[in-house]
Amino acid sequence: MVREWHGKRCEQAGETTAGAEARLLHAILATAMKDGTITRNPVPSELLRSKTGNGHRAPTAEELANIIAALPDKWRLCAYIAAFGGLRFGEWVRLERQDLDEVDGHVVVHVTCQAQRVGGEWLIRPPKSSEGVRSVSLPLWLTDIVNDHLKRFVGPFPASLIFAPDKSGTRYVSESTWSHKWSRALDKAHISDVIRPHDLRHYFGSALADAGVGIRQLQNALGHGTARASLGYLESSRGLPESLADRLQRLPAATDANIVNYPSRENGTEALAS
Repeated sequence: MVREWHGKRCEQAGETTAGAEARLLHAILATAMKDGTITRNPVPSELLRSKTGNGHRAPTAEELANIIAALPDKWRLCAYIAAFGGLRFGEWVRLERQDLDEVDGHVVVHVTCQAQRVGGEWLIRPPKSSEGVRSVSLPLWLTDIVNDHLKRFVGPFPASLIFAPDKSGTRYVSESTWSHKWSRALDKAHISDVIRPHDLRHYFGSALADAGVGIRQLQNALGHGTARASLGYLESSRGLPESLADRLQRLPAATDANIVNYPSRENGTEALAS
């Protein structure tokens, strides 16, 4: 029955959604097993995997350097915060000046909520998981980049948005706007693989794992919840401290040969900072 149901859901909603639904059913029935209601979980493990038609991956350090160099100046910090702070789109798009501190030379980002556009209206909600409220320290080498962005693009008030939208009357930057800027940067950097803006979080997590960060620290840094509440007793802090932030290495210099200029209305070319 479960396999038949899963097969129909794959046809109706796609394999990604069907996989998510199978994982939910598996979790519910796992509780039933624990309570003694059933003796085994009838949801086989192979149904729990999600598959998508479009392959995607995190960028390499060299690719990320070229992508960021190809972004307009105002939008480069978005990529830095996602790739070296692990913030989700809804978390960084809502950031205000008062959400940033500087501690011992490190910029600390306080993630307390996220912005979501639902039915044409912006809603301010808690982060995606219960562990999502966190403080994330950025690597020391990013401090000057953040301060330059604050000076050039952010208003002077505590509630001034870190990433104000280009269009007046728009409350926050839309996900479609950011995706468009990201896609253009990929084209300029001659990257044809599917690399989504959300893959910057995968870059962040992979970089921390490669640097030897433990599973609990990784969960804290990414703001992930955990199915094992007892792990919360192993480490009380949430977020990413300075000692771990500095394990994230500075990006290499962008390769000019991998970036092309697009025409602009003002002067015929879009100047890219070196």
